[in-house]
Amino acid sequence: TLFRSGRLCQDLVDNSRTATRDHGADVLLRRLSRWRKLLELGHHKTLSDRELRGLVGELWFLDRVAIPRVGIDAAVSGWNGPLGAPQDFLIDGLLVEVKTILPGMHDVTISCIEQLDGDGAPLFLAVVQVVPADDAHPDAFTLLSLVQRLRSTVEVSAGASNEFALRLAEAGCVDAEEYARAWFRVTACRF
Repeated sequence: TLFRSGRLCQDLVDNSRTATRDHGADVLLRRLSRWRKLLELGHHKTLSDRELRGLVGELWFLDRVAIPRVGIDAAVSGWNGPLGAPQDFLIDGLLVEVKTILPGMHDVTISCIEQLDGDGAPLFLAVVQVVPADDAHPDAFTLLSLVQRLRSTVEVSAGASNEFALRLAEAGCVDAEEYARAWFRVTACRF
């Protein structure tokens, strides 16, 4: 608890440092609200199968594409899906909407027209094929194992680590036992 309190305080200081006097309270309250969500995750709602596959696709993209391309800090801050942005990622000036499909599917569903509006920025659609897997398959992973791998990756940056935890909370992801039972693997990614 002391460790989490220290991280909370440092995160509040870091994120309010550049705020103006007129907007400082708003910045602080928004950040506190995000931390409250993170700290209240003990009372979670399980993600639907569709939400789970979508989050797996976004996290796989973060791990395998975004971090290697732009580095930890830029990749985590560019993961905008949990924040309600129209596109899931903004990396290197490129917008990326990540959609997951099952084997045999060829179509994706666009939730809203804003997902197709890059407002002048290059916009890409990443279609990630996520398939159910046997835990014995060497490329198989669970949501929890993928989250743990990403936590280990981003822990070298305190800012990225805090932001990753907050964005996971925004996405409704908790360390729940049910997320350790469903095994997946990614068999394809097309742009």
